[in-house]
Amino acid sequence: MRSLGVLCLLFVSCGLEVDAGHATQRQGLTQVTGFGSNPGNLSLFVHAPANLGTDVPLVVALHGCSQDANDYEAVGWNALADAHGFLVAYPQTTGNNGCFDWFDSSEQSRTGPQVTSLLQMVQHLRATRGVDASRVYVTGLSAGGAMVNVLLAVAPDVFTRGQVLAGIPFGCASGVTSGYGCMVSSSSKTPAQWGALVDPVNADFPPPRIQLWHGTSDFTVTSTNLQEQVDQWTHVNGIDVMADDTQTLGVATRRRFNDANGVTRVEAWSLAGTGHGAPVDPMNGCGSNRLYMLDVDLCSAKEGARFFGLLEPVVVDAGVTQEDAGVDAGTVDPDAGATLPDAGAPAPVDAGTRPSEGGAAVPQGCATTPVLVPLALLAWRRRRG
Repeated sequence: MRSLGVLCLLFVSCGLEVDAGHATQRQGLTQVTGFGSNPGNLSLFVHAPANLGTDVPLVVALHGCSQDANDYEAVGWNALADAHGFLVAYPQTTGNNGCFDWFDSSEQSRTGPQVTSLLQMVQHLRATRGVDASRVYVTGLSAGGAMVNVLLAVAPDVFTRGQVLAGIPFGCASGVTSGYGCMVSSSSKTPAQWGALVDPVNADFPPPRIQLWHGTSDFTVTSTNLQEQVDQWTHVNGIDVMADDTQTLGVATRRRFNDANGVTRVEAWSLAGTGHGAPVDPMNGCGSNRLYMLDVDLCSAKEGARFFGLLEPVVVDAGVTQEDAGVDAGTVDPDAGATLPDAGAPAPVDAGTRPSEGGAAVPQGCATTPVLVPLALLAWRRRRG
């Protein structure tokens, strides 16, 4: 295991203040309040395309540590929502570290404080924004990605598909020490052992489908977590760990794991030479260069939308379709068996960020304080008094 001095997180002190008592507009996001008892003390921001109808899909997007909803908007989901007619929700944490509490054993059940708040958000948006309950999906980066695994494990009746960027398997951690271990070291668990952590939790519901992303040069969350998640979710879905289809797409190797009907249940993207963050492709209209956004000519949001089955154009009037808002077409539903065009092989770049000692990044112009990871994980205790 790496020494504590090697891996640190840098907490950003330039977060945006919002008035929790009013609807607040900021860079395309609107704050939503009054969504429930909110035991996890989370905030909710949404992006709703103009003239959005009813029975619309919902994508819940969970930011990583030291980020907020405004930062995570840079992944590129909003342009896709405008082009294809769905709602995007950006939950936001309020602690000093800005992390979702994936490592807290109390959060690894349906009654966890943050889990409860997230489920209340979905229920509220179903009631007030016309969300189709059968098309609710979740995506997240780093701590947010680890929280995606939590939500898929404890609430597969709510979230039928998910996307995890640089995440950690469900049940890997039960506290501070084990949480740090999950981030920096590998496990000897078998697929059956990983799957057994999920099976008792969601045995009453069909298993969710999942798309996984990880950079091979991620020194914040070690890339061995990618295979561990593949092991976990293939077992939960009752399929083997041998990929049914493998393709090279630019810096990425994409593996698909299909069921007996040829439906992709697990999809894994390994990004050669890429660090910790969310792949974006600003030159092709996907996302922007901000903290933890990696310009590698691949659009993780577009691929997530494809995996969720959301890439249909919106009819705005008289049969005229709204164009794809600058995001290139050409991807297809994973069940169709077609392939994606090769995106080329650019040199991996962590654009718009300055690397810290441990591979995390520092936003330009913000005050930061280096804090060791175990202290970051302990922040949840302080928040609970």
